[in-house]
Amino acid sequence: MDRVGSISALAAAISHEINQPLAAILSNAQAGLRFLADEQPDLDEVREALRDIATDDKRAGEVIRRLRMMLKKEEHNRESFDPNSVIEEALDLVRSEVILRNVSLEKDLEPGLGAVHGDPIQIQQVVLNLLMNALDAVQEQPVDVRDVIISSRWEGDDRITVCVRDSGTGIDPGKLEAIFDPFYTTKHKGLGLVLSLCRAIIEAHGGKLWAENQPDGGATFYFTVPIARGKMITPIEKTIDT
Repeated sequence: MDRVGSISALAAAISHEINQPLAAILSNAQAGLRFLADEQPDLDEVREALRDIATDDKRAGEVIRRLRMMLKKEEHNRESFDPNSVIEEALDLVRSEVILRNVSLEKDLEPGLGAVHGDPIQIQQVVLNLLMNALDAVQEQPVDVRDVIISSRWEGDDRITVCVRDSGTGIDPGKLEAIFDPFYTTKHKGLGLVLSLCRAIIEAHGGKLWAENQPDGGATFYFTVPIARGKMITPIEKTIDT
């Protein structure tokens, strides 16, 4: 039963994680077809759409490879990287969703943050999932109050904090911790694995992930990760196993 449960959880995680790049591939392919249907196609726009398709295809492959590594307990890719660059890339990936949903997305990234040592693809997945959650949270709000803000800040001298804030209805105070439990979800079609996986990734990087309601409405998700000091991160599979 444990093995069946693990396989089900992994299958659900893969389904969720690759859904976003696949959706981006479809969106760019449709955009490219529309450009080509014009009497005088803008070839620069077509090339840009094709470049985005190639980028998202590689990203989907990387997500699958990292999840397979997690299952087989292989060594993860660890490197020093700029957290703001990872955030910027995640923002590019949700750009079309922001436009389609008529959301105001603001970024407030502190320049010159120290490098983080770990897996940039995994951290990008965390940022991307938190952004998508925020977009879902404001979906039913009036158009003029669909606001999402992402920020990064120094926290002391040894870590950074990333915040994703939305103007939604907030989270039931009694469920602020339960939302990180595996298979717990407040969404009609949710699997309840996204936030659990995000917390496992952040904790494997020596950080924390939590949520708070804002006094003026909406919720904010925070995560901290330490600045690189030459110490390797804990493999994520150990966090999940425990």
